[in-house]
Amino acid sequence: MLQVAPRMTVALTLFVMPLVQSTHTWPRPKATPCPLSGQKLTVDVVVYGGTAGGVVAAVAVARMNRSLRVAIINPTTHLGGMVSGGLGWTDGSPSGGIAAEFFEQVGGLHFAPSVAEAVFDQWAINESLIVVHSCYAVAVQKSSGANRVTSLTTSAGGYVSGRVWIDSSYEGEVMSLAGVSNTIGREARDQYGEEIAGRLVSPPTWDCGCNWNLGNVSGLLANGSALPMVDLSGQHEPVGSGDTRVQAYNFRLCTTNNASILFPFPPPDTYDPADWELARRAFQQTPAPGLKSFLNPGMNDLGGGKHDMNNAGGLSTDMVGGSYAWPNASYPERAQIFAAHKRYTLGLIHFLMTDPVVPREVSSELATWGLCGDEFMDDPDHWPHQLYVREARRMVSDFVFTLHDRVNDTLKVDSIAVGDYNVDAHMAQRTVTANGVTVTNEGCLSGFHTSVHLPSHFDIPWRVMLPPKAQVTNLLVSAAISASHVGSGPLRLEPQYMGMGHAAGVGATLYLASSDPKASIQGINVSTLQRLLAAQGVHLHSNGSSPNPPRPPGPPSPPRYECALVRCVNSPGASFPTVNCTASCLPLGLHEWMGSSGAWRFEGSQAVALKDTHLKKSTADSALLPPSMVRSVTANTTCALNVSGTQSWNNLFFCSF
Repeated sequence: MLQVAPRMTVALTLFVMPLVQSTHTWPRPKATPCPLSGQKLTVDVVVYGGTAGGVVAAVAVARMNRSLRVAIINPTTHLGGMVSGGLGWTDGSPSGGIAAEFFEQVGGLHFAPSVAEAVFDQWAINESLIVVHSCYAVAVQKSSGANRVTSLTTSAGGYVSGRVWIDSSYEGEVMSLAGVSNTIGREARDQYGEEIAGRLVSPPTWDCGCNWNLGNVSGLLANGSALPMVDLSGQHEPVGSGDTRVQAYNFRLCTTNNASILFPFPPPDTYDPADWELARRAFQQTPAPGLKSFLNPGMNDLGGGKHDMNNAGGLSTDMVGGSYAWPNASYPERAQIFAAHKRYTLGLIHFLMTDPVVPREVSSELATWGLCGDEFMDDPDHWPHQLYVREARRMVSDFVFTLHDRVNDTLKVDSIAVGDYNVDAHMAQRTVTANGVTVTNEGCLSGFHTSVHLPSHFDIPWRVMLPPKAQVTNLLVSAAISASHVGSGPLRLEPQYMGMGHAAGVGATLYLASSDPKASIQGINVSTLQRLLAAQGVHLHSNGSSPNPPRPPGPPSPPRYECALVRCVNSPGASFPTVNCTASCLPLGLHEWMGSSGAWRFEGSQAVALKDTHLKKSTADSALLPPSMVRSVTANTTCALNVSGTQSWNNLFFCSF
């Protein structure tokens, strides 16, 4: 017996996703086995977590430098995380770049899970990514004295080694194993001066879709103890106090009432009617609630008769309290929590369809709905492969993104993407009001934006992904970012994760381009990073420009041009060959030159050398071009560089003119 929610105990068995032959027809990336004992996979860049942000990070690296070996170590069996795991109705918008490319390919912000996964799989194939499914980290090794992650021990007993690491997992697994400071739960109000931090007044002063919406229901049994799904442990905690409670998780179910693709909701593997006494009491009121007070299977129309069903109220698909153990749980323990959430969700559906207290019109309406039988084809129940982990561990670094950064200080000098979501969190506990009897939900931040002026957009700073330099120098964290509980709400949207993943991929490539043996990920030139991201179509600032103070008017500046040198190869037949590579120079405003089908071009051996533009580098030195390379040129001038060496040059060289 395991306590998976306050006062709701169910027997748990280890959940292992059944693997059957998928009938999906899109190409899949070649599977690389998880290294066994005595085996080691050695790559340049390790992306941990096959989330959407993780895939984008890996793609960004591969497109920057084709010579780098990039691996995605994925604890699940699918790429895409929540984006391919049921979240087809996306909140927030992409900030350009690879994220925008993804949403363009799936046809917008609303799409079926299989459509998303097909795009991620095709990207992995196109960019020759090494994809290792069903493989997770159990330990991390660091170099002595250098604070660098060198390898991880896999769940199969082998090792994965890399030169730079990107942790894109929702849980921050590598971050935690590497000893990076992190936290779980909610900070107290006075820790960062956030007016809505910690325990909230319940119900809050703003309207929230997660508030208790089922009337004045007693949460107590006759003996005064709590009903299942009600927790009395926090009822006397002061408003504003912090705790370790984690906001509720759920599954985003792909539902349909189209009979041609409908798969009936399966019954839960175990069911105890007593667990649902709270819902039963809600129906015993007059008037009785309708189906949409609990579930709205027709919400979020994805097209094609498919819908993305999210939590719909105070007692819905969010399993309040079931998330508490997830962040620090082992992967086998998380499999049990996954199974408990599935059991809870199917239990709610089973209650609404079978319990005598439920009005017939409610059960009859729900019976016309089911799961999409052409989604999640490798699961016999067509169940999503990803639990919606809204929040788990959060890094605590030199900079912490808080409510202040969303409401007031929204422009950042080191911005690498733009966000547009409000302050949001689902309920953290279900307890009782001050009268000690009536049920209420506590912790919901959705709706706070209606009570305060909230800028529509905000900058996402590079610093949220940087661990403290004293702890690790070759790791970026793109999901379990450095933010408070309140501050993480605007950042936890998948388009934002993808934008941060894009920046992490470019930043990792810049880190590897340095020849300094003491280089750190924290020491990357942010201006260069921003310039590269802008060239790849990323929107950097929420005001459309720079957060720096405006300069006084002056004479117009001549246009500046960028020149990219990509994938130079050696001339054959010489021991110390001279390599000639050229690319077109375009105005900075024309970002498409960095795209996969952009305007830059090579001119082979027809190098046109500008004055003193010959660059001699050793084979071990692939640094960015020095300031001496800056020259004044006119539009459409071709720049050329001669690089001497004994190996292929696949690095991105970047110069301004």
